[in-house]
Amino acid sequence: MKQSDTDPVARAARADAPPGPPEGGRVEALDLLRGIAIIGTLGTNIWLFTHPLGPASAFLDIPEADSAAGAVEVALRALTNGKFLALLTILFGVGLGLQYGSALRRGRAWPGRYPWRATLLLLEGLLHFVLVFEFDVLMGYALVSMIVVYLMVRGDGWARVWL
Repeated sequence: MKQSDTDPVARAARADAPPGPPEGGRVEALDLLRGIAIIGTLGTNIWLFTHPLGPASAFLDIPEADSAAGAVEVALRALTNGKFLALLTILFGVGLGLQYGSALRRGRAWPGRYPWRATLLLLEGLLHFVLVFEFDVLMGYALVSMIVVYLMVRGDGWARVWL
């Protein structure tokens, strides 16, 4: 029997932990949604990469639905722009919540090693920003996750103050 099994504080923390996947399991629906969000974001980014104006084309080259091709482009932009990235952002937050709940259920300290993970994400985002694409989201995810991680530890009062 682990000490965390007999420690009343650890047991209370596990009881307050949000529900999550079965021990050692994954939530397959979240993996599927994450894959859809990544593929959709990739498709949108490929469109931006191949445009002669580059990423600025999202702001400077607004299509008109005056032809069949223009109508298709308007429809595709309305369907995809921002939607997949928003889904990916929501799923990033869900993943962070699942990691927090898992740490509580296992009696582990939070944030534990998460700051190192966020630092690696920040460095990866910086490389991506410098070498690939100037509108990178990874650095933003890393910085926001560091704030959210510590707000999770502080409690609801601190989160309300930040909001």
